[in-house]
Amino acid sequence: MSKTYTIEPENKNCIYEEGHYCKRLSTSKRATIIYTRNWRWGSFEITLTEEEKEEVLKSDDILLNSYDTSCIEMSSGWFESVELKNETDFSEEEKAEILQSICEDEENTCYDNCDIDFMEENGWCLDDTKYSIVSGCILEDL
Repeated sequence: MSKTYTIEPENKNCIYEEGHYCKRLSTSKRATIIYTRNWRWGSFEITLTEEEKEEVLKSDDILLNSYDTSCIEMSSGWFESVELKNETDFSEEEKAEILQSICEDEENTCYDNCDIDFMEENGWCLDDTKYSIVSGCILEDL
């Protein structure tokens, strides 16, 4: 039998949101940008069996998408990192095309300067979002 809890990290800065943005390049190759944001605090509603509950409580890295979960809140997103998935699979010309479509600032084009709104204006689509809690969690009955 399943039971619903609130889940939150034991420590601050331990929630990660990973957005996967995809676009088909002019070479027909599919590119994926992984945009990761770290959140200071947050909580989720999670439904677990007793076995899953034990598994979650023992884990140091919980992929919330693996369970029946919904976000209640996240606050103070403070760190962002961006990477091109399988970067070595792309030519220099393809990488230049990618950078031009993710960075509005033409003088400072690098993955960490990407702008989500600019990306979406240039054909990037959010394909998937993954949420995780690292370094332990607190479960409370609802």
